Amino acid sequence: MNSQSYFSRVDEHERGDALECTDRIVQAKDICKLIIGSGPNRLEFDGTKLKGTWKIGLGGPLYNIYCMYNHDINGAIRLDRRIRSFGDSFIIVLNTEIFLEKIKMAVVRAGLNCKYRPVNYFDDATYTGDTGVFRKSARFRHQKEFRIAVWPGRSCPIRLRIGNINSLCSPIFSISRLGNFRIRPTRIREI
Repeated sequence: MNSQSYFSRVDEHERGDALECTDRIVQAKDICKLIIGSGPNRLEFDGTKLKGTWKIGLGGPLYNIYCMYNHDINGAIRLDRRIRSFGDSFIIVLNTEIFLEKIKMAVVRAGLNCKYRPVNYFDDATYTGDTGVFRKSARFRHQKEFRIAVWPGRSCPIRLRIGNINSLCSPIFSISRLGNFRIRPTRIREI
């Protein structure tokens, strides 16, 4: 599980997210007045003269994140070609309930906390509001991400031992075969 800061620093256009590690973004059009500091060091800015999107970090918890592609069962898997740049192979988790239970048990054994859910995507040119670990710019919507976030986060990757998951997953497939699978609750077949 890589750190949030890792994802904010990734150079690749399809993966690097400058909004990672922010708690909130505010569009300049939504700012009436910006005040920085207090007392004699206080600075005030007229919001009507501000431009762009303002990223705000409030010092919230840092996370280590495991990212997965989120696909509903009972349908053909047709992925955006940009997903292929994420690695050379993939598996399909068939029993997500038990898979997530194994994750939760490993997190507890490691003395950590976790939460997980699909990522919500927003238009970063118009959205003002909370960002956080489960919200990303709509330019990443093709990732259809499901995240597992563990805290307290570390600057280095965290490895969890979840045990054998062979019975919960498909075999390992080459990324070259991605895009032509149909999933049913009990089996996987190429189409």
